[in-house]
Amino acid sequence: MIGCLSVLALPVCAFAQSTDPAAIENARLQFGPLALQPRFALTNVGVDTNVRNDADAPQRDFTMTFVPALDSWLHYNRALLSSKTSYEFLYFKKTADQRAAGFSQTQRFDVLSDVLQPHVEGGRSSSHQRPNADIDFRVEQVTKTMGGGALWHIGPSTSLDFIVNRTWLNVDNVKFQGVDLAAALSRKTDAAKFVFRWILTPLTTFNLTTVLDRDRFEGSPIRNSDSTSVIPSFELKPSAFISGTVAIGVRNFRPRDARVKGYTGPVSAVAVNYVWREWTKFGVRLDRDVAYAFQDDTPYFLTTNVSVSVSENLRGNIDVMGRFSRGQLSYVAVTVPGSPASDAARSDRTIGYGAGAAYRLGDELRLGFDVDYVRRLSPVHNRQFDGFRFGGGLTYAY
Repeated sequence: MIGCLSVLALPVCAFAQSTDPAAIENARLQFGPLALQPRFALTNVGVDTNVRNDADAPQRDFTMTFVPALDSWLHYNRALLSSKTSYEFLYFKKTADQRAAGFSQTQRFDVLSDVLQPHVEGGRSSSHQRPNADIDFRVEQVTKTMGGGALWHIGPSTSLDFIVNRTWLNVDNVKFQGVDLAAALSRKTDAAKFVFRWILTPLTTFNLTTVLDRDRFEGSPIRNSDSTSVIPSFELKPSAFISGTVAIGVRNFRPRDARVKGYTGPVSAVAVNYVWREWTKFGVRLDRDVAYAFQDDTPYFLTTNVSVSVSENLRGNIDVMGRFSRGQLSYVAVTVPGSPASDAARSDRTIGYGAGAAYRLGDELRLGFDVDYVRRLSPVHNRQFDGFRFGGGLTYAY
């Protein structure tokens, strides 16, 4: 279940992840050079008391999301072809216009080498989820990506990864609160990413990531921007004392339109867990970044979200958990000539509470039930809403 409004996490643009040798080795099905890992998730099976996040007329409905997926790897000599395929089916019993199906397909071809490992990649995905925390509306989004790069193994514990790509995001031509979302959000992004990686210990890896990107909106030039991000991070493996990822850096976001104030400041994507006495796990998330808004008078906003969770293991296979989240959306306004500059047109807040239980039917199969409450507070009446979501789900190999 969704415990809070989604936020955009780092990195700024989507890049395919490097191939993980452990994932290939641990794949469920092995046929010589071919490795396959099937996955599926049946989630949100239950009731949403405010399907459209409406301030005045909330609608209750039965919902369900089903996502079957398959990861595959074909290894021959020094060539490796990786692929990820998934479908997404959204079902709503009463609100038929919310029903949708999505598809995602990505491929990557690597030439394996002990020193220099070049690769090319590409993909296409379609989704009917909400684009970001600013938009309480499910709309079709089609993303196409192509690019390539090379991984240079500098030494036994250090490497440098370079990736360039181009991404096209096309949003369906529908209106939300009188705004054409296709014109406001569809864009082309050119990006370059440099990652210096240093394996400090068998459990800890340090990364220094630099991302340069350029967003261009054909239907909304006021949102055109250039951006540079420098993000140090630590990757902590699950067997470490503290596990997860800690990424905190700086982003210099520069709108091309002089009427829009830029942003230079901290961004983060922190997700860490700490296990106490083998039975209790504490989790903390901290996400902060820039995202595009749909209204022209506030072209973008800063989103900050903090969440904490506690889970307790009971009788080996049963886990109970509780969670809390709090977020803020700080909108940056267009400056009107002759008037004082405004750093933010308004600031909205989100708050969420949740609890759940899960039964693990083995290492890869999980049955869960969750109850979540989410509320958004805003000085704009029609941007406020609250509602409960409760139901269960079944996941395999996620």
